[in-house]
Amino acid sequence: MTLSARLSAWLSERYPRLWAWIGRHGQTALNWYLFVHAAGFLGWVIWRQTKLGQWTIADAAFIAQTAVLAVLLAARSRHRAMEQGLGPQFVAVAAFYSGLPLLWFPDTAVGGWMGVTGDALALSANLIGIVCLFNLGRSFGILIALRRVKTGGLYAWMRHPMYASDLLLRIGFCLAHWSAWSVGWTIVGILLYWRRAVLEERFLARDPEYAEYLMRVRWRFLPLGGWDGGKADG
Repeated sequence: MTLSARLSAWLSERYPRLWAWIGRHGQTALNWYLFVHAAGFLGWVIWRQTKLGQWTIADAAFIAQTAVLAVLLAARSRHRAMEQGLGPQFVAVAAFYSGLPLLWFPDTAVGGWMGVTGDALALSANLIGIVCLFNLGRSFGILIALRRVKTGGLYAWMRHPMYASDLLLRIGFCLAHWSAWSVGWTIVGILLYWRRAVLEERFLARDPEYAEYLMRVRWRFLPLGGWDGGKADG
């Protein structure tokens, strides 16, 4: 029995009413907590950019994507199954939040071709991210869980376009805000998202529909060496 399963059994035995409430309303409560969290982050980003006076089209696209994300977090559908291992879920959460340290040093903006290229990549990433969010709809999630398998839109030719857009955003930010800090955290984000993709595929492959999807869609992120998903055992 995993640590998560043992904790669940202990809570259900020690606090049955609380556990029953969590079973009925826990997903809804979590959704609204994440909505408030995302809305607060959105407000902070708007305040920060206004204070810095560094508004770009990429910034506006990022705010639009975050707003769509906040709405979907409040409206997510209930998962049908969830990865019980704490290790894989830690990787999932770490990947999702791995971009936050990049925002701690917004005053490292560079000019020239690197700045222009970085902003162009960031804008493209945010636009792709918005499309991915609409593709996912109420199936969007942070933890590794099975909701409704999405195989249309960008997911018809890439297994993880949402992660790819997030990584493209990190690379664009890294170019536009070049420093050892941004390079280091961009590398960390790439490694975390790659590992999350492997763990997620391994878990979701238990579902026959997703297993068939893995056989049909070959690429995890991009059709380049090393990004080929191959089999779900990663």
